[in-house]
Amino acid sequence: MSPAPPDAGTSGGWRGLLNTFIEQGEMAREDKQAEPVECFYDGEPLTEGPNGELHCRYCGDLPRT
Repeated sequence: MSPAPPDAGTSGGWRGLLNTFIEQGEMAREDKQAEPVECFYDGEPLTEGPNGELHCRYCGDLPRT
């Protein structure tokens, strides 16, 4: 019987790819839960309007919820 192959660890091969997918999923969940700080369309910082809502002062877009 041949010996088992050495463990690739957590940084290479399929385990590394799996860890990348898991990390991307966690980052996507964090991004969805975070309050928006920039315009979805042009990346400009959102500012507070007269009624207290955040909006983009250039295109008038309201943040996605």
